[in-house]
Amino acid sequence: MTAKSRVTLILAVNSTGLHKNPVAIIGKTEVPMCSKPPREACQLPCFYRSSVSMDDVLYKKWFNTVFVRAVRARTRILCVLILDQIGRASCRER
Repeated sequence: MTAKSRVTLILAVNSTGLHKNPVAIIGKTEVPMCSKPPREACQLPCFYRSSVSMDDVLYKKWFNTVFVRAVRARTRILCVLILDQIGRASCRER
């Protein structure tokens, strides 16, 4: 790991702060150094991109694999996701 290595964390909670979705990581490698053998596999959802920033494709992947599953495990009522610093990415659950 060099001094310029970076990761992005994706955080999501409900408005009261009682339900916290799993923290997801965006890194530059498919398998983070902290999870390479002989260590345990990373328990957090990990995504990788060369620029470690969120884009439309990665956002949709996170939304469907992490966010929707976490919310649906807790409730079936209609939910709204308010985003900050996402740029032009948009995705709606149908």
